[in-house]
Amino acid sequence: MHITKSADKITPFGGFNFCYEHFHQSGLADLIDRQLGERVQTRGFSYSDIVGNQLGIFLCGGDCAEDLAEHLSGPLDQIKGMSASSPDTILRGIKELSQQTTEQINPASGVAHQFNINTPLNELLVGALQVTGQLNKQDCYDLDYDNQVIATEKWDAARTYKKCNGYQPAVASIGNKPVYIEGRGGNSPATYAQQQTLKRVFETLSNHQVSIGRFRADSASYQKEVVKIVENQCNSFCIRAKRSPAMEQQVGALPEDDWKSVAISGQPMDVAELSGWRPFGGDRAYRFGPQPDQTGRRAGRHLQRRSLHLAGDPYRRAGGRPRRSRGLLQRARGQ
Repeated sequence: MHITKSADKITPFGGFNFCYEHFHQSGLADLIDRQLGERVQTRGFSYSDIVGNQLGIFLCGGDCAEDLAEHLSGPLDQIKGMSASSPDTILRGIKELSQQTTEQINPASGVAHQFNINTPLNELLVGALQVTGQLNKQDCYDLDYDNQVIATEKWDAARTYKKCNGYQPAVASIGNKPVYIEGRGGNSPATYAQQQTLKRVFETLSNHQVSIGRFRADSASYQKEVVKIVENQCNSFCIRAKRSPAMEQQVGALPEDDWKSVAISGQPMDVAELSGWRPFGGDRAYRFGPQPDQTGRRAGRHLQRRSLHLAGDPYRRAGGRPRRSRGLLQRARGQ
């Protein structure tokens, strides 16, 4: 065994050199400073420096800002072009980027709902995906929307429908990449003020000239106002519909020949299509495709999950592979 003594400084996190270099070469650092603005001149670290330090913490095995002072400041100071900040600097920078939480009182129930809308950071999300080549202005994308329950014991956490304390932020994503995040209290159902949230989502994407071809969401989006907004912004959409006696009556009356056997996620099931379905008591007709429960029963009263699909090809998704959704309701734009 040959041992060589070296006077050069050696860091255990040498691989982070490449990450930090790419962080600057990709244009992310410049975008952050341009999008979020400059900090006051008396402070030596920019917002891109703070984000770079956070990357160093998480990519080098840290869990919190304090790990920078306890374990990582020495090794990160040896990264070319990087200066390790103090934990207080990182936390101050994060606080500077925060927005005040607003409260809305539901006039019908008197329940207080909390919202935290951070427009600059949402604009940065989309801009970062564009500058790194993950989104472009030429393509048309599928947009997924959902509200995620995050369990926590923070002081302002509220009781969620999952019977735990936490938050329930709204998340819009394209290909599993978040493009919009909105803070919501845990006691706020996904249906509450969703149309306002979706207006902000589409406005943010429009500001960056990101085109949405299809919109997908669960039954929380099965609302008349939400359908109007989505229909005006997309070529087609797919929303899981809620059951109703009128729907089940029409599904139960479908002829036997209208049902087709298909495999969904490797499981054989029967599907059918119901044209002329008019949700919310409106005049406009859509196409609805019911699917029976896992027992294979076709009677309307046994149907469990449904989807609403407006326009486009209901059997294909972004990758072009065949697909049958759990119920489809379709009509082309302009019909």
